[in-house]
Amino acid sequence: MSKIIVILVSILLSVFTFVNADNTKNNKLKICYTDWGIIGGEQLPGKGVLTYVASKVLENAGYEVEVDILNWSRCLKSTRDQDYDMVAGLWESKSLEKDYHFLKNSNTIVVGMYFFTNVNSGINTGDMDALKGKSVVYVRDSGGTAKFYDREKEFKIYRVEAQKQSIEMILNGRADLTIASDIQFLKLLKDEYPKQASQLKILYPVIQANYTTPAMSINHPRYKEISQKYNKSYKELVKKGLYKELETVFNFKFEHRPSKQ
Repeated sequence: MSKIIVILVSILLSVFTFVNADNTKNNKLKICYTDWGIIGGEQLPGKGVLTYVASKVLENAGYEVEVDILNWSRCLKSTRDQDYDMVAGLWESKSLEKDYHFLKNSNTIVVGMYFFTNVNSGINTGDMDALKGKSVVYVRDSGGTAKFYDREKEFKIYRVEAQKQSIEMILNGRADLTIASDIQFLKLLKDEYPKQASQLKILYPVIQANYTTPAMSINHPRYKEISQKYNKSYKELVKKGLYKELETVFNFKFEHRPSKQ
């Protein structure tokens, strides 16, 4: 009889260990973003604005979170392939909806995309009609500029792997224009090119204003569960002053879309 009890106890312990390990695994989520000025970076609080928000929201929802800063193309592919559960922020667009679910009620920071040029270029407007034929350098796979992509055949295009390459090309006169977000680009110039920052200027009007929203693979088996918990947690934290906290931590006021009730 005692042997039977020992065997039963052993079986129960094994089952408990298995279930507990499975629950622990399900409780851990991986999110990624890229090195992008104040928005993302290893040395920033929470590794950047978007991962700061995403991590706080997921942790408040009861998850354990792992954050990695990756090459942008790798982050997108890894999220699409479900090696990562979420990209911390992706600009909402119809073209990406075939691969990603957007958590549209949450973590929505508005980011404007602008043309930048050398102060000596003689270019003083960001109106695309006036810029036809100019050379434009931009980061490969960068999003949020569908209005430009629809017309890029009207320009001479250079695609690079990192924003710093585009800055070098503008500074050296190898391209007329680059495209970037004002938040990210101006911070990058200040931090990495303090002596040359005054040589580049922003052009108005804005090319496109974008909602930067967390996204998951369209095929992620836990999308419904995670998104429901995320959205509920996000609303709770917004009511508690999440964006005031962001403003304090990053010394920048972020515009965001109000969450739906």
